[in-house]
Amino acid sequence: MSARSIFRRSLPLLASVLLLWAGCAEQDLYEVPGAPYTIVGRVPLPSQNEDVDTLGRLAIVAGGQAGLHSIDFSDPTHPVLLETINTVKYTESAGIVRTLVDGQVRDIVLAVEGTEGVTTYEATDPSAMTSFNSSTTAVFGNRVFIDQ
Repeated sequence: MSARSIFRRSLPLLASVLLLWAGCAEQDLYEVPGAPYTIVGRVPLPSQNEDVDTLGRLAIVAGGQAGLHSIDFSDPTHPVLLETINTVKYTESAGIVRTLVDGQVRDIVLAVEGTEGVTTYEATDPSAMTSFNSSTTAVFGNRVFIDQ
């Protein structure tokens, strides 16, 4: 084998080594961006969770098959699960609103429960949520959005 043929065979390898050494391939490497949030505290929940909404220091979590969870995060490093209530269907989304009902300020949770539509629960006392105005919209839904 002549020196010329050895050089021809090793030329592609030599070129790729030079390109890597020069840093050409570095721009192609993808770096995963860091999360903009820091985990401060955790609370174990008994289900796969679909959605969350907050009002003050109360979080309402749409807990899928498990229903609705109310969580007190007055101390963010130690959140407390106050209550889990069983809903009629799979809870896909939840929103909470503070409103005036019959002259009283009440916290009302709007929960989207699949084919049941939007159902409502009173969460003025989040450790004892109850059904509120127990009718449903009876239309299939998947998300609720509240704009006050």
